Amino acid sequence: MTLINIAPKATVEFSSKSKWSTPEDQNSLLTGNCARGYSFHSDLEQDPWIVVDLKKPYLIEQIVVFNRRDCVKFKAFQLEVRISTDKVNFELIHKGFMPFTDKAVFNLSGLKKARYIKLTAEGYTFFHLHKIEVLVDENDNDETSRLLAPSLCVGGGGDQSAQFRVVLYRIMQIYAAVSESFSGKAPQHEGNNPVSAQL
Repeated sequence: MTLINIAPKATVEFSSKSKWSTPEDQNSLLTGNCARGYSFHSDLEQDPWIVVDLKKPYLIEQIVVFNRRDCVKFKAFQLEVRISTDKVNFELIHKGFMPFTDKAVFNLSGLKKARYIKLTAEGYTFFHLHKIEVLVDENDNDETSRLLAPSLCVGGGGDQSAQFRVVLYRIMQIYAAVSESFSGKAPQHEGNNPVSAQL
């Protein structure tokens, strides 16, 4: 499986701007092309956030968040990560304290579909990062390609792990539908996805 970073094709919305903000902040955050230690800088506010719009839903393999490179890295330690397909209903991926001085990797393993990714620095604080990457399988980035690609057909000699993920994804869809029919609302997830932080 080959992962590609689709973030450079996305756009970003910021909760606020500050005296350190520049017109290049959006491009810098998505590409990492910035001379300073951070690519964007919020104002001092309660729970500052950013929302990345991927322009269409993808089955996400990983979300990689790079902390600022120079100082006060602790500002991003209390981080919340949510994803959404409609920018209305957001699913929690991670919430809580995570000391990362280099990068934090949120593994979704291609089982979560999202168009929007929301990152929030919890508390009354500033928010600043160096870069964000959103990684997807270049040949397997939506449900249709998973189900129709010949190499993934049973008996076709394709990637068995990808076949298993298709089946698991279908089971999760069925479970969500059944749960909703009994409860009258979609199940809430508490973000038990594997997370790794690099110091």
